[in-house]
Amino acid sequence: MLPFHDIELAAARLKGVAHRTPVLRSRTLDAMLGLKVFMKAENLQRMGAFKFRGGYNAVNVQQTQAVGRHPFEVIRVLVRDVLTASDPAVVEAMRFAFERMKIVLEPSGACALAALMAHAGRFEGQRVGVTLSGGNIGPERFAALLSGAERVD
Repeated sequence: MLPFHDIELAAARLKGVAHRTPVLRSRTLDAMLGLKVFMKAENLQRMGAFKFRGGYNAVNVQQTQAVGRHPFEVIRVLVRDVLTASDPAVVEAMRFAFERMKIVLEPSGACALAALMAHAGRFEGQRVGVTLSGGNIGPERFAALLSGAERVD
């Protein structure tokens, strides 16, 4: 497991380099799902994704050969289950984020929100955190996906 001290060092390296992204709330989403949802808006990070943090730290401390090792250890220890969402559910999550929150998400960046929306009953009454990521989508493709003219690939 990654020691907490290493996380503190990584945060210190990112100070002034990475954007401090907000945690967003939606009363509409909370009411729809029967949950309290906290969405970390990493789509507002440099490059449109939280990957900037890990990539910057890996390059900064020259750990490029160990980049995947620590996340796998954390997943192996802490993850009990993986939830999925269909392509139409991903598009609906993108639509919700855009229409209700005025946030543009690419399909991969909407997957966590889509999975939560599809499996909300598993978390009823709980506080749930979701990372929004991946604002790297052009306006034409975004419009085509929301209009149904194009499918998620």
